[in-house]
Amino acid sequence: MIVPENRARPREREIELHYVVVSAKNRTGPPIFLLAGGPGQSAIVAASHGSPIFDTLRGGHDFVVLDQRGTGRSHPLDCHLYTDDASTLGEVFPLAAVRSCRDELAQSSDLNAYGSAAAADDINDLRHALGYDKILLYGGSYGTTEALVYIRRHGNTVAGALLEGVAPTFFRLPLPFPQGAQHALLDLTKACDNDSACHAAFPSFASEFQGMVNRSRAGIPVDYVNASHERVQGRITHAVFADRMRQAMYSQDTAAVVPFVIHQAYQGDTTPLGKLVVLLSRSINGSLAIGENFSVDCA
Repeated sequence: MIVPENRARPREREIELHYVVVSAKNRTGPPIFLLAGGPGQSAIVAASHGSPIFDTLRGGHDFVVLDQRGTGRSHPLDCHLYTDDASTLGEVFPLAAVRSCRDELAQSSDLNAYGSAAAADDINDLRHALGYDKILLYGGSYGTTEALVYIRRHGNTVAGALLEGVAPTFFRLPLPFPQGAQHALLDLTKACDNDSACHAAFPSFASEFQGMVNRSRAGIPVDYVNASHERVQGRITHAVFADRMRQAMYSQDTAAVVPFVIHQAYQGDTTPLGKLVVLLSRSINGSLAIGENFSVDCA
């Protein structure tokens, strides 16, 4: 689908948006539009992993998956923030790399035209192009924000919405992150205390975590050889430690290894912590279009 990059200047640059429609086996209700998180995640890639709602409702509803402008194959605003594994240890978002990213993307994109409102209008254009009257919206995390923006702008076309982990439109990321991370840490501590195996292995998880927070203020030394036979040497800064632990606790899979990683680091073996920090940093660059993420968060 071709749309104006900036609808206020429709005769200027146009961009191509990619979408997928999975037709219902026996349509019984409105189509479901899947909205990705991030911001910056490709909805098509996310949908390819499957989901319970997809499996449950596919039979009676078309599923429409649109890569939001700036993501996936829809004129992606993407760039790399880290030069190597060691560069992930010092800054959450290396300022020089962010500036370079902005300058590079600005040569071929109007970076003011990639916010949630423009994306909502894209969804409505696609709805109209596909001939749908009313639609259902499904999203989690930032996808809920996009859904709320769409409802505000095009509410007369919405039959309903299913929103998981609602991020209201008044959220200004990353301002809610510290409180959310603290709640997640308390939940993880309680879960470990209530699990006999976890508590037996890591009886002092809470105090060891606080100990690593304190150590991170001076930098946590890391020195190991990665799978590519490259030496990763440096110090995990307080900011990187805090944000990567927050990121780790965002997912059950990575949260499960946090007690072990913290215990090993507290005992002096920082290699598992270093590897986790690198993994999480790389996953951000691999799963999100960073330029789009900033275009939305900084709007």
